[in-house]
Amino acid sequence: MAGFDGFERGERGSTREHLEVLDYKIQQDKKRAADLDKVVTEKQNLVATLEKDLKAIEGKTLTVKQIEKIPVKISRPIYGGADNATLAKKDWDNVKKTATTQAKKDEEYRAAFSQVAVLKKEKSKWQTEK
Repeated sequence: MAGFDGFERGERGSTREHLEVLDYKIQQDKKRAADLDKVVTEKQNLVATLEKDLKAIEGKTLTVKQIEKIPVKISRPIYGGADNATLAKKDWDNVKKTATTQAKKDEEYRAAFSQVAVLKKEKSKWQTEK
């Protein structure tokens, strides 16, 4: 066999038939499409979960500690695979900075608001005594 001693193609007794190149490529494309469908389904499930979580906290004010505890997957360069749909670190840092700043402002507002309430009570007390 042209210098390839001991080399045999196929399997003895196999009923498998040779695939034409086009048929093989179609078969491989179907496998890749099935894999991509799985990835899309996983991502859709992730989006649904995140939307549900977002609705749970919508309208609520988070504290700085709660913001710090939010788990985030930081993205890596996109080379394929299921872990690519994550947030870029600089984008997360911007979101986190904005959320933290707002949370601090909310805390300051609540402190000032309760201080105003205390002052109103004192004013009322002084007016009554006067």
